[in-house]
Amino acid sequence: MVSKTIICDKCSQEIMIKDDLVTVTMFFEVIPYHEGCYASDLKGTGSFFINSRPLNGLSGTISTVISILFGLWVFFYTEGSFRLIALFFFIPILYRLYSYLAYERHLEA
Repeated sequence: MVSKTIICDKCSQEIMIKDDLVTVTMFFEVIPYHEGCYASDLKGTGSFFINSRPLNGLSGTISTVISILFGLWVFFYTEGSFRLIALFFFIPILYRLYSYLAYERHLEA
């Protein structure tokens, strides 16, 4: 059941299928793209503000799992102020969760 219209940031057309959705971070904001628009426009670019890696899909899920494991490891096996460093490892998890809640759950499988 589709409950929200997701619009591609590049071509301004509706994204209807979950497999066609690619979400990336740009200036600390999660942006939706068609897979083709992402491949032709953003793939391979990257900077501090533009992350060219997709948040959703296999690579996004793997990086989220690695962030969870490493963040928990840092939190439980370090002492003092080093535990605050673990908070930085949870930022990709928040972006991935936001991507799912804002875009992916509204699309057909």
